[in-house]
Amino acid sequence: MRKKESKNSYGVADDISFDNESENIDTQPDNLQTNSTEPTTPTENNVNKRNTTPTKVDPNRYYSKYYTPKPRLGEKGGVMGRGEVSESKRRIQFSVTCTPEEKELYKNAAKKDDRSFPDFIRKALKEYIENHNLK
Repeated sequence: MRKKESKNSYGVADDISFDNESENIDTQPDNLQTNSTEPTTPTENNVNKRNTTPTKVDPNRYYSKYYTPKPRLGEKGGVMGRGEVSESKRRIQFSVTCTPEEKELYKNAAKKDDRSFPDFIRKALKEYIENHNLK
């Protein structure tokens, strides 16, 4: 059976305003320090963001349909984000199926050869192709 509400009951959100203008919350700490000498630009909610400059998109580079490039120059003149990679150096991913024991064997061999695991696999594949005249 439902309880009868008394005159003194209060809801959780009673007397709380969700209006942005009614709250005076300082979103920046008092001792904010940056290494940059350039001024920052206040944006929404009084949050200061560093200045960046839009740069031109490389017309010779192929971009997938799922990525829209928006390169920017940072405060010190460097390009922010990933740098350009030529087609000949661009890497792809593929999977190799093996047992956990085989994987450990390959990883241990890579460590003994002072190589990363992917680098070891790449070299092993190249050597196999060369040694068996598969080019």
